[in-house]
Amino acid sequence: MHPFNPPHILPLIEIVPSPDTSADEVAFAMDYWKGREGHAPILVKKETKGFVANRLAFALFREACKLVADGVVGVKEVDQALEESLGVRWAVKGPFASYNDGGGEGPNGGMKGLFRKVGGTIDEVWEDGMGGSEGLKEGWEDMVVKQTEEAYGGVTKSALQERDRTTLRVLEVRGEERAKARKE
Repeated sequence: MHPFNPPHILPLIEIVPSPDTSADEVAFAMDYWKGREGHAPILVKKETKGFVANRLAFALFREACKLVADGVVGVKEVDQALEESLGVRWAVKGPFASYNDGGGEGPNGGMKGLFRKVGGTIDEVWEDGMGGSEGLKEGWEDMVVKQTEEAYGGVTKSALQERDRTTLRVLEVRGEERAKARKE
């Protein structure tokens, strides 16, 4: 297992079985952590350097460093950009759920709709210093669309309203905490 820092606050526990780990042992570990309030285990099906959450964080950090090194923005602006957008958004929903919502409602919405609407921009950004979609297996878009649809279904007006309410609440709590810190 691999906790995410700070482990006494953040819920994530990455369960990474070896090829020799039995299905019963995996089930025990998953059930154990699911049964502990404040913990959220995920099953990592295959070992990978840095685990899952660190790989995602390091990919974002790499791009942040590139933006600073290229003179696009400074360190403070990168932090502010994340604190005022993705940090709040991803506190509510992860990237797949968020981008699924961003694709819009209806049969032409969701992740498939997102790729149709902004797929070209995604490709351009990926090509700009990230090596494009190199290293992604053939058919990755279809796999992502299928798994996103299975995980979250179609985008509904009520789901978007819930997202907005929760996002506003996160911003409200953050504002309260910042106001307390200014007074101290």
